[in-house]
Amino acid sequence: MSDAAFEIRPVWPLARMLAVLAALGVAASAAPKPAVPASPPAALLQGANAGDAQAQDRLGAWYDDHGDGATAVAWYKKSADAGWINGAHHMGVMLEGGAEGKGVPQDCAKSRAYLLKASTAGSAASTFRIGYQYYRGVCADKDYALARDWFDRSRTAAGTFYLGLMAEYGQGRRVDLTEAASLYEKAYVGGHMGKSANQRAHLAYDGSPQDLETAYLWYLRGVADADEEDRARLQALRRRLSEKTRRRVESEARQR
Repeated sequence: MSDAAFEIRPVWPLARMLAVLAALGVAASAAPKPAVPASPPAALLQGANAGDAQAQDRLGAWYDDHGDGATAVAWYKKSADAGWINGAHHMGVMLEGGAEGKGVPQDCAKSRAYLLKASTAGSAASTFRIGYQYYRGVCADKDYALARDWFDRSRTAAGTFYLGLMAEYGQGRRVDLTEAASLYEKAYVGGHMGKSANQRAHLAYDGSPQDLETAYLWYLRGVADADEEDRARLQALRRRLSEKTRRRVESEARQR
């Protein structure tokens, strides 16, 4: 995996910065919640009905987001059959069944066929998803060796994160916490931010010796996706570190 794929991002999205400020005790006014549209945008419907494969995929995503799995699949299928890679990827994910399928019957053979089609056409997300199926044992027998191969081939931040988990917990390989830490950092910089940051923080907090400054830095970076334990640890670290150290680490956390 090329290091060039993991450039440092100097500016955080507003939502992440607000979450970090909140964790540091800085108040921010709540943004108003946008109104939920009752139907898809007219222009999107027009494009999809006219045969635009990208519009069909986006319309499927609209129904997907609104919990209508059956209608989502109908539009994803039109998009996939027209050759749109994202449509094929979304079909593969929906046909896995379960919660993400939103009531769509599971069809593992078709799920794999769509994902392989999209992966062969260049979809990194589909390549990752095939690895994820092997990792979870969904629509495939659980196989960490194959999962690792597909994650590595995907060259995605999510794939890098799961490679980190496999290194940390010895899934299909020996445990290597140093490699796990490096993989989590790469995944974070590559865009898989919250979970990767918190896993990296866990390694520092639970390590022997314990590295409080590194743990504090990564818990700050992962605060938008923190669970109750993460938040408790963050507050404990604020009490244990000196004010000077906290300010320095907080400044570093804001840099990316």
